[in-house]
Amino acid sequence: MEDGGIFEVADVELEVIHAPGHTQGSVCLYCEELGVVFSGHTMLANGPAPDDDEFPAFADQLTAIGEHLLTLPSDTRVLPGQGPETTIAAAEKKFDSWVSAGPVVSRSGLDD
Repeated sequence: MEDGGIFEVADVELEVIHAPGHTQGSVCLYCEELGVVFSGHTMLANGPAPDDDEFPAFADQLTAIGEHLLTLPSDTRVLPGQGPETTIAAAEKKFDSWVSAGPVVSRSGLDD
């Protein structure tokens, strides 16, 4: 899967968004037609997700969120790999606090 690549599943197009940080080859899948992004562990409802209780590349993960996810339409639903869904608008409001807090492992996304 290459960044910007598009493939079709069940009659909808999914765009690949390269989002390194959680793991080296992390990607998110965006479906403009459905107004949804599948963020995996790049971004949970409560912030970036750790990998095995650590953040191997926290700055890269924040960069991927800021440059690639938060640029999507604000009403886009974010469906993470675990925990509750959120929206891009809600994530935008929390982003600065994630940056200020730094890599906090206890932030699982499940406590919202």
